[in-house]
Amino acid sequence: IPYNTKDEAVTALKVFEGNRAKGEVVLPVTDTLETWLTYWLEEIVKPNRAETTAYGYEGIIKRYIVPNLGNVKLQKLNPEMITRYYNKMTRDMNLSSNTVHKHHDLLKCALKVAVNQDKILRNPVDRVEPPAIIDKEKRFYNQEQLAALMDSVAGHRLEIVILLAGYCGLRREEIVGLKWENVDLDKQLISISEVRTSAGNKIITKRPKTKTRARTEHINDDLIEVFKRLRKEYLENKLFFGNTFAESGLVVTFPD
Repeated sequence: IPYNTKDEAVTALKVFEGNRAKGEVVLPVTDTLETWLTYWLEEIVKPNRAETTAYGYEGIIKRYIVPNLGNVKLQKLNPEMITRYYNKMTRDMNLSSNTVHKHHDLLKCALKVAVNQDKILRNPVDRVEPPAIIDKEKRFYNQEQLAALMDSVAGHRLEIVILLAGYCGLRREEIVGLKWENVDLDKQLISISEVRTSAGNKIITKRPKTKTRARTEHINDDLIEVFKRLRKEYLENKLFFGNTFAESGLVVTFPD
């Protein structure tokens, strides 16, 4: 901004220095939203968050945010742009409001770091109305339906999966992560101490998120019989295939 006199320039400089000292001004940066999100993902998220979390964030950034807002200068990003982005995602991309709310949370978190690192003065996401979260209707099997389901999968390779979910309430990642070393047939107990999930094509094994998820469950007689059958098949296959047997120690495995 040009000034007419030296005194005007000196006054403006003093105001600027005062505002900067109070944290009310940031210096211009060349970062676009894409370059900032790339930095945030690589330097903040990946070293400190679970691999699956980073993978999910990366998918949202590359597939949705960058193609639509990536070229916007970080300091030019405003609430109106973000609002239009949310509306486009729900209207044109047919994403649910719950999904777009995840985009909102991601942007809010990433831009909060930008504020903390003096890249921007305020977080524009704080002034945007987030997409509403819609509670999904929960549906449950009643006792008769669950019994019918269990009868229908008797002898099927998914029988153990259905029984563990139905009788013990195990989640998918807990079922596929269950190992024989965590199954005590004599005491009729299983220990949930490891889960398996994926990030793209990569299989990830980790401990449960919370202490309540790392637990011990009682298994009833129906499960005991299935476990014994699977254990017998497991040992027979190990003997038959010898050195070519894929030793995973996992309970839920299929020949293919």
